[in-house]
Amino acid sequence: GNKRLMISVSSPEIGQAEEKMEIDYEGEEQDIAFNPDYLVEFLQQVDEEEIIFGFTDETKPVLMRPKDRKDYIYVAMPLKLE
Repeated sequence: GNKRLMISVSSPEIGQAEEKMEIDYEGEEQDIAFNPDYLVEFLQQVDEEEIIFGFTDETKPVLMRPKDRKDYIYVAMPLKLE
């Protein structure tokens, strides 16, 4: 079903930012934290409009790939939220 994704960044060096967008998402609501450098690195590698994020819970690795490229998979470990 359609849900809303909120990405927020907070850094002493850069400041704070927040972006919200509509996404297709199935499952329970989750809060997952990443090192933003890893997310930016992945997004710089792909030139796609749609990205698939695959995850099971907040503590397991997240698989990311462009929607139309099953040959490219990026794995990132989430950070523990306090």
